[in-house]
Amino acid sequence: MFVPAGTTVKPALRFTGPPDPEVPYMYHCHLLYHEDQGMMGQFVVVEKGRSAGTPPDHGDHARGTDHG
Repeated sequence: MFVPAGTTVKPALRFTGPPDPEVPYMYHCHLLYHEDQGMMGQFVVVEKGRSAGTPPDHGDHARGTDHG
């Protein structure tokens, strides 16, 4: 999908699976420069009226370093 420069997009999605406030989904653009400009992030799906949980701490693995 083409989005002109300077345009704000608000995606609207429907999820059919069960919500899990502990497991985030990711969205991103395939251009690294765009990812650095905020076109990469995470979100969680929650039931209406509920709040997101706290994602698990994966230590070094979450930062892309694997020592094992």
